Amino acid sequence: MTSTQSLIWTRSIADWQDDAANILKPAPSHLVNHIPCLALAASTPKLENFSCDYVVFTSANAVRFGLAVRDIDEAVRGARGIFTHGEATAAALKARGLKPIVAPVRTAAELSEWLETKLPPQAAIGLPCAAEPAWPMADELSRKGFKASNWVCYETVAEATTTEGKALSAQAVSELCSNLSGVVAFASPSAVRGFAKVFQPELNRLHKVLTAATIGPSTHAAAKAHFEIVRMAASNSLPALVQLALDNL
Repeated sequence: MTSTQSLIWTRSIADWQDDAANILKPAPSHLVNHIPCLALAASTPKLENFSCDYVVFTSANAVRFGLAVRDIDEAVRGARGIFTHGEATAAALKARGLKPIVAPVRTAAELSEWLETKLPPQAAIGLPCAAEPAWPMADELSRKGFKASNWVCYETVAEATTTEGKALSAQAVSELCSNLSGVVAFASPSAVRGFAKVFQPELNRLHKVLTAATIGPSTHAAAKAHFEIVRMAASNSLPALVQLALDNL
């Protein structure tokens, strides 16, 4: 293995087919090095009551796994309003025949502030989400006086693997630590954790030789602990993340 400049793509194996065909189109294929750093698995929500006035989605994965649960799907379709703040999430909802209201904000924290000005006091809000959300929106909305409930519908396993989902051998990790260079692109804080868990960049050359391209503020903050150079995309979208990575290669 020799050291070459590459765009290290850390999204999951499940996302790869669509990413390669659509999201990564601007990137020459020989420059892309796919190192999956997280995997997603469906989980069964433990709530008995899915009634709500409004539903908030903060990721396309929440749409994918949430609407796969019949009770959540019915609650979403019967809600008075569906809110989100991301292009990919909005597109995923529209693809399922839903009409989301897209807030003109960038982060989940900003979405909470925006919702406070739009929803009636004490409204019941359902949030399909991961077992460990990147930001505690339900807690924040509850503090604002709403009746917010997390509907945990999937789990995230953060760990860099082979493209077949197998654990990287000690030799493979050592070789990658010695030879990787270029830009590592992160679309979530979980992907940062998965990469850092295996490669520990803050303890080796990767800390300096890799530029971390991040999709938004929470991912940017996570990457700062592990990389000397961290850049943030112009918008919270995968095309913007790819463009940022290419601009820094």
